Amino acid sequence: MRLGSPLDKYRSLLRVVFITLLTLGTVSAWITVVDPTNPQAVQTFPSYDFEGFEEPKYDLIGVILPVVVQGACVASLAPPPWPTARNATLAGAQANGTILLVDRNSVDGSGCVSYGPVFDGLRKILPQLKTAGYPAVQLIILGATLNSGENFGNSKDEDFHEFQSARPLNVHLALVGRDTAAALWQRTRTAGPLAARVQQDPGYWNRYRASALETIHTVFRYVLVSDKLIKARPAVNHANQPSKTRFEETIRYLSWVALYTCYFWMMIKWIGIIRKIQSPRLASTFYYYTLAVCAFTYFYCALNLVLVIYPSVVMNLIKRVTINYVWPPLFAIQGIGLFVYGFIFLQYIFRGFVFDGLKSALAKLTRLCYGSFLSLSLISFCSALNNPKWTSIPWVVVARAGTQNLASFILTCLIIWALRVHDSPELTPVTMSKVDGSVLPTTSTVSHSIVNGPQAKPTGPVIPASAVVNPSVTGPPLAGLSPAPPRRQFEIRIMGTRASLRPLPSPRPTSEAPAPARPSSTT
Repeated sequence: MRLGSPLDKYRSLLRVVFITLLTLGTVSAWITVVDPTNPQAVQTFPSYDFEGFEEPKYDLIGVILPVVVQGACVASLAPPPWPTARNATLAGAQANGTILLVDRNSVDGSGCVSYGPVFDGLRKILPQLKTAGYPAVQLIILGATLNSGENFGNSKDEDFHEFQSARPLNVHLALVGRDTAAALWQRTRTAGPLAARVQQDPGYWNRYRASALETIHTVFRYVLVSDKLIKARPAVNHANQPSKTRFEETIRYLSWVALYTCYFWMMIKWIGIIRKIQSPRLASTFYYYTLAVCAFTYFYCALNLVLVIYPSVVMNLIKRVTINYVWPPLFAIQGIGLFVYGFIFLQYIFRGFVFDGLKSALAKLTRLCYGSFLSLSLISFCSALNNPKWTSIPWVVVARAGTQNLASFILTCLIIWALRVHDSPELTPVTMSKVDGSVLPTTSTVSHSIVNGPQAKPTGPVIPASAVVNPSVTGPPLAGLSPAPPRRQFEIRIMGTRASLRPLPSPRPTSEAPAPARPSSTT
């Protein structure tokens, strides 16, 4: 009896395999793989969609073809093309199509930054497969950055911006763990064909994106930047559909710029007030540190915007180091500085040696300091949770998102509350030194507000303080009344947590007393 060829053996085995796959129960979020040489050996692996790109529902059965990625991101089938057209067509009645498998280790080894260049090569392979008689390619399985034991597919770990723009048309994408892709790729390269049944599942991260918490966060980012961007979104997506998630990421970082611009503008105004009542050296140091944090924040936002458009391994490494190791201590130090200033202001208020006008201003500064301290502490905590060891843990991601929303909410409320401070008296040398209805004379022609900054010189005539404090100085006493003694005026000096009160010299009279009338001569 003549023995059948290997092709005849695979023909009969593949028929059994596809019948086995059709009879298996559907398991959500799993890829089921069967070895034709042993149809009873069934393996299952988790398979999800990329975060932000939920695929349409599909249920595919096909033969897996391994893709080799060489230098300069050149993609090709394993030489010679395998399996042959006869192997692929023998089960055409049962198979939905062909499945391509790309190993993440092969992509990284070729120097590719993302899957985008690999997809360019795959588009050239598809016509060759059709010409060779393969069923149409319906699915591409890609290896993730993380292993199957972790929650892979997170946008923090995957360079998912290139997937939607460079993917072949009418082809689904599925993501498996890094170790799963490597094992399947090695198996198909060395031991023979594999048949698989793959079912679509959005995965954990897409379910999280559809949650109420993330929806509120996304709407908040849109509203924070501008309502015009919301109106422009349909036009942008219509003109460039692949930029859907790029647009969302751009909105995210622009909202950061808008929020932190308002915050640092307000901080600089606060420090301008603090420098008037505190040690100039300490306040100046804190002022320049705040400017450094502001510059660093703009640098980080710009870096993220560049990575949205142009992915780079070096810039991505800089981003990870910045957010994990630089951002947390930088904002923590600023928060501690604000906490210390809030404590000093409370000492002034409760010790009772400040005037009513200054006490009100210090109370506002204290609230702003402690509110900023709480918000910056939460931001530092969120930055520390961006460590790659924790980004795949579901509860950490949920906690980080909730904490970040809370920190942004507190910071936004502080800004809105500070913008309404103009309803109260301005923090000027006049309002800061009121005591018992008296006003210290001042030669300042420019006032300073806690929010509005320097104020213009008043256009009307300025009434001297002495005319308000002691009217008897500028003219003779009224009839029947004795002249009131001039009130003593004092100057308060605050250094650290101590205050001193020093009497001011009495003001000089503005005009000399009239000379006594000469006795009239009589003739």
